[in-house]
Amino acid sequence: MRIACPDDAPGIFAKEFEDLVSLVAQNVSVEVRGSEHVQVLGVLNEFPCVQVDGGVQAQLGDAYGGETRRVVFALHVPSLPTLGPATIGEVVLRYVSIGEQIEQHETRIPLNVNLVSSDEAAAAGLDTEVSEEVVILRSAKAQRDARGRAQLGDYEGAKSVLRTAAAELRSHAVGSANADELRRLAADIEEDLPFLEEGAFDASSSKRLHYKQMTSSQRRLQRQRDEDERGKEQP
Repeated sequence: MRIACPDDAPGIFAKEFEDLVSLVAQNVSVEVRGSEHVQVLGVLNEFPCVQVDGGVQAQLGDAYGGETRRVVFALHVPSLPTLGPATIGEVVLRYVSIGEQIEQHETRIPLNVNLVSSDEAAAAGLDTEVSEEVVILRSAKAQRDARGRAQLGDYEGAKSVLRTAAAELRSHAVGSANADELRRLAADIEEDLPFLEEGAFDASSSKRLHYKQMTSSQRRLQRQRDEDERGKEQP
């Protein structure tokens, strides 16, 4: 950490200590296991993940008071035999609480869905908050994928991946409350297309793509923190 002048030190150290005091849990992990015939395809977030029996575990690290973490799992659910409620898996939350007593905790939550007819599903519509989170996470994955393809010389494949991601972002921007952010993310992705040409892609281009993807991830985290703060301010 760099301090501009000595007068800044008290405020900076106070903020650091405040963050330490607000630590509420360590070694937080979220695990999802599919029920019979339900396949866990993976985690869309960039959390470290490990395979477990019947599913996958995302390792979230430390948690702080008032913080919100979003974990998006992808599942393959086969056709269910009947309409109505069904349990398709289980979510397991594990963490070590910090405070007067240090304890290991485990919470198991059934993953329930309600199977309805196609007409009812169409009438209900999508959960826009979830669908937008998914498309943003997919765009980040597309940036990583494009960088990897370009490093292997597959420039056309890299450009195709980015164009598809940008088009998906712009499609979701229509009618969205976060339209400006989604369009900005699409424009950021499209700015990288000229660098994905044979003779134009080099070590500097690879670093640029990596930096932009990391910056995009940081902006998403900051947006979530800002939303959390606004939620606290509301009565």
